[in-house]
Amino acid sequence: MSYVLVTAIPLLLWFVSQPLVGTVALASIAGLFVGGRRVYRLTRCFYDCQGFTFDLGGTAQITVTQIPTDEAS
Repeated sequence: MSYVLVTAIPLLLWFVSQPLVGTVALASIAGLFVGGRRVYRLTRCFYDCQGFTFDLGGTAQITVTQIPTDEAS
């Protein structure tokens, strides 16, 4: 717990002194975290299901699948 406080106090002081930059940095970190999780889940789903489909507003769908490989050759 003390390590968290040691790093949180300087970050909090920086955030208070630079609110615009701190907000942009916090939003960027949150976006990278959420985006990284989604990419991980999408990659895992692609390898488990061998494909996935994007729905484009109910008018079109894009399906991405893996081409089966011949393991014997």
